[in-house]
Amino acid sequence: MNSTNWWEIPTHLSTQKNQLYIAGKNAFQLAHQYGTPLYVYNGGRIQENFQRLRNAFLSAGVKPRIHYAMKANSHLRILQLLKKEGAWIDTVSPHEVRLALLAGFSKNKIVFTGTSVSNADLDEVIALGVNMNVDSLSQLRRLHVRGYQKPVSLRWNSGIGAGFHEHVITAGKFIKFGIPEKKIVEVVKQAVEFGIPIHGLHQHIGSGWLAKDVHAFLNTVNKTLQVAQKVQTITGKKLEFIDFGGGPGIRYRKDQEAFPIAAYAKGIATAVKKSGMNIQFVIEPGRYLVGDAG
Repeated sequence: MNSTNWWEIPTHLSTQKNQLYIAGKNAFQLAHQYGTPLYVYNGGRIQENFQRLRNAFLSAGVKPRIHYAMKANSHLRILQLLKKEGAWIDTVSPHEVRLALLAGFSKNKIVFTGTSVSNADLDEVIALGVNMNVDSLSQLRRLHVRGYQKPVSLRWNSGIGAGFHEHVITAGKFIKFGIPEKKIVEVVKQAVEFGIPIHGLHQHIGSGWLAKDVHAFLNTVNKTLQVAQKVQTITGKKLEFIDFGGGPGIRYRKDQEAFPIAAYAKGIATAVKKSGMNIQFVIEPGRYLVGDAG
């Protein structure tokens, strides 16, 4: 390596004699061989990112369940690679569900989280038999009409959002995603009345966080734990998991700070331990795992 570009990563991205190398392969030669446009991803870097994330939590004394948010990159080989690492999968459309099944994920390790889900999509996802993350009272009612009685998780809106751009903030007072705090008790009671078991609680506040967003996120962790305890009180049953969603981002410019993965992991671990809930928790990284791998 004869350059000092901030984005160069040993064994991943480097420049030699003014040419780009990815995983030791000359990008110019790859383009000549396969034609352009050409997208090249380094599987080793994806594995490294996954293991770094998992190890940060293990160092904090907890073991998360990691669901890959496949909207970040749904290439079949990437899905298969992360499956081997032990990932579950987060999907947002029936097509993504089918891709996850094709990649070899079992139905019980696939979660569908839709927003403003059409009846056609709802019917298709039900037929595919994967886990459902319910985004609204409307969706819950439409599941009931269809006689659905499998366990679901509920996506709630914590009222706090964060992200690198306003278009990727997915929680907050004026954001359409998730069940608002003032409605969550009503939805839980409705699920009980419908005979639809609730086995999880989910949140997602936005995407592409860097250092400044971690504090806002950790505030929502405590709120979600409190709501989870309320859900358990109403249903009289213990939740199987709490899903804190995704969001960790990557650097795009030299002046940006890398995402503080250790502080993120320690913050979640501390909050979960203090809650005394002794519950499985989930995170949903997407961009963090694959965004800098290509």
